[in-house]
Amino acid sequence: MLKRGFLYAGIALYVASFMLSLPYPNNMNTYASVTALTVPLKTTDGLYMEGIFSILCLMASIVCFTKCVTQLKSAAIIIPIVVYLVLPSVAIPMYQAYFAKGMYALSYEQEEAACQLTALNEQQLQLYCELPLQNYSNEPVNVGVEFIDDDEVMKQLNAQAPYTIEVPAKLDGRIVIDEVLVNETKKVPYVQSTSNFAIRFVENDKKRTM
Repeated sequence: MLKRGFLYAGIALYVASFMLSLPYPNNMNTYASVTALTVPLKTTDGLYMEGIFSILCLMASIVCFTKCVTQLKSAAIIIPIVVYLVLPSVAIPMYQAYFAKGMYALSYEQEEAACQLTALNEQQLQLYCELPLQNYSNEPVNVGVEFIDDDEVMKQLNAQAPYTIEVPAKLDGRIVIDEVLVNETKKVPYVQSTSNFAIRFVENDKKRTM
């Protein structure tokens, strides 16, 4: 009976840990300065309590699991950690494919994103961005795109954000933003480029960090 109690407690703690750690709908790793097992523990705003509680629940669940077995205790430690790391990459796309709507059905490959800002003259800038997106839903999604301020180029881009895009149903490819912007600083070099950047979706009064 005692082992059964540890098993139930371990499962409950593990599920709580997993739910707290999911980088969905907002990916808090964008703001993370300290992480453990890909979970942010500290962000630019300070300690991230959800991440801290997630790791504490994971550790407590593993202790409970080891109390349930008399042999192969190492497996009771390794298997939960491996599942903890792998399961989000499976669970999130499945949820998006079957249940998510609007901007919550979109995924974004940050590592493949790129933008170029070209000064046409003292008053105008040409913005060209390629955003690798996947729309899991059966309907097109119209959202605004903001850039997470990270450097001077991003600040320039965000000055006139959000940029409206339409992501076709079931798209797995690139969406292009191609617009002429007002040069508000007059200091932009002829060409500036940036890549591997975080973005934020805007839909009505809701926002989602990718």
